[in-house]
Amino acid sequence: MITNILDLLLVLVGIWGIIIAYTQLRALSKQIKEQNIWNKKDATFKYLEKYDENLKRIANGLNTLLIGKSIEEVLKDKRAEIINLVAYFDNLAIGIENDYFDEYIAYHSLQLQSIMIFNELTKHNYFEVRKNEGGFEIALPFRNLMLKWIQN
Repeated sequence: MITNILDLLLVLVGIWGIIIAYTQLRALSKQIKEQNIWNKKDATFKYLEKYDENLKRIANGLNTLLIGKSIEEVLKDKRAEIINLVAYFDNLAIGIENDYFDEYIAYHSLQLQSIMIFNELTKHNYFEVRKNEGGFEIALPFRNLMLKWIQN
């Protein structure tokens, strides 16, 4: 009889242990998901801070640079600046595409600037000129993200 009670207690303790382990695994899984969300938001804000005065100056002056000039003429003087600007937004788009950056935060932080830049560069055939220079498409993640944001 004592062995039956001990066996029953062992079974109950085992079941209780399984319940506790399951509860802890669920809590740990929830904590990991919350940490991933926080890390994604943190990475997004840190990247947005890199949109510094230099990039803002280039972006704000882009339509002025392009008045009365071809994109090829502008690229002769401002190639590095424009490439850096496009690369910034392309990297942002790649991060969003790969779920590293938070799209909601990026959209609400840089939507107007990025769409304006995209529209100006598209209007002046920047992407086509760069494709002809290198023989391949450039900044596809940036372009795809802008098309998505424009539709919103």
